[in-house]
Amino acid sequence: MSFLDIIRELVIVALSAAVPFIEYMLAVPGGILLGLPVIPTIIAAFIGNTLTVGLLIIFVDKVSAWIKNFREKRMSTQELENKQKQKKRSTDDRLRGYFEKYGVPGLSFLGVGLLSSHLTALIACTFDIKRSYLMFWMAVSIAAWSGIFGLLFNFIGPVF
Repeated sequence: MSFLDIIRELVIVALSAAVPFIEYMLAVPGGILLGLPVIPTIIAAFIGNTLTVGLLIIFVDKVSAWIKNFREKRMSTQELENKQKQKKRSTDDRLRGYFEKYGVPGLSFLGVGLLSSHLTALIACTFDIKRSYLMFWMAVSIAAWSGIFGLLFNFIGPVF
């Protein structure tokens, strides 16, 4: 594999890590399965995921307005209210509990590990957290989880 092939595949890993719900969870093992070096794969996935989470945190107000307009066009008012009440109770309450119990670092680590970094960032922005503080802890948690996934898959993956 030439140097340019490795760079091209690392860019693909970064782009796939930027996609919500694929993120580092599938990008890192996929890159390792392609035969890429572990550390550059982890770094590429971190960069791709962190860039899109950062953009989401910066533009969360515009994104939420777009989502609200999209939902309003597709649903009647009653359906929209019922759906918002049901959804808000489940995920929002669970993450709010993590936030109240563990603070921003705990919310970031638990949310990124258990859910999705994009979803965690979107919901965390509703908790009146300073955006730069949230971005710092989201980046730290994405780095940690990317490293954990990469190292575990590197050492345990070949066994399976």
